[in-house]
Amino acid sequence: MITEKMLNGLPALLTVKEMALFLNIGLGAAYQIIYKKHFPVLRISAKSIRVPKCEMTKWIRSGKSRFKFSDE
Repeated sequence: MITEKMLNGLPALLTVKEMALFLNIGLGAAYQIIYKKHFPVLRISAKSIRVPKCEMTKWIRSGKSRFKFSDE
């Protein structure tokens, strides 16, 4: 489970690798997520993608992910 405290330690913009580590998923799974139309990312260039922490949080809360927040 993901807690609010865990989110507070993250930078505002995550690399795909940082997102994968935080969500405890593989890098391939992280890339599958970011290429979905409903998942918001910041494309700096063709090879530079950042995931806004606030948008990742909204995505988790939306119920479109398998991740959930804990009450801790």
